[in-house]
Amino acid sequence: MSTIAQAETILRAADHAAAQDFRWWFVALLIIGIIVALILFRWFDAQLTRLAQRLDSVQDAHTEFLSGELVTTREALAKNTTALEDATTLIHTLKTARG
Repeated sequence: MSTIAQAETILRAADHAAAQDFRWWFVALLIIGIIVALILFRWFDAQLTRLAQRLDSVQDAHTEFLSGELVTTREALAKNTTALEDATTLIHTLKTARG
C-alpha cells in the first residue's frame, strides 16, 4: 500500500469518526444521566428512610408523653370529682340545716 492510499484511509477513518462523534457524546451523556439519576434516587430513598425513622421516634415519644398526660388528667379529674361531690354534700347539708 502506498503512502497516499494509507493517508486516504486514515482521512476516511477520521471523517467517519468525526461523524460518529455526536452519537458517542449522546450515548456517553445518556449513560452519565442514568448514573446520576440512580445516585439521586438512592440518595432520596436514604433521606426518606431516615425521615421515616425520625418520624417514628418522634411519634413514639409523643405517644408516651400523651399517655403520661392522660394519667395525670385522669388523676386530676378524679380529685375534682371527689371535691365536687364533697362540695355538693356540704351545700346540701347547709341547706338542710337552714331550713
